Amino acid sequence: MPTAQTEHRRHMTHSGRFTEWCDEREFVDGQLATESKLIAFLHTELIERGCWNRKEHYTVNALKLHMAAITDLWKQQVDFGINPHQRPRTTNVQAILSTYSMNAHERKRQKYADRGAGSLFDGYNSEGMLKNSSGHPVAPGRIR
Repeated sequence: MPTAQTEHRRHMTHSGRFTEWCDEREFVDGQLATESKLIAFLHTELIERGCWNRKEHYTVNALKLHMAAITDLWKQQVDFGINPHQRPRTTNVQAILSTYSMNAHERKRQKYADRGAGSLFDGYNSEGMLKNSSGHPVAPGRIR
């Protein structure tokens, strides 16, 4: 379970990426979080590019984290009285998220991704487990 400090750091990373993106594009209103900027950011930086550290698409949860961070940034801007715009997470943004979710499900289905991989239903090989656990009391070559 992530701590509040970890969540804050993660939100700052995601919102910082958004503000840097805004600065690069030199918007007239600067770094104000709006619906149109959120949609453009999701589309250009996350959906089209994919994950920066691997050659895969972002997960739906990763998109939700970015959206939550940008929504928090909007809330801070509203609290300080500098953002007059409506909440950026609108039905248009929700439609993009649901479409992305359906496409992600279809990609996994086409790749025959095993949803049970790494779970208890994978089973285990007791001989292989004994060989890999050298510190176990019944491991080969150890007598206690």
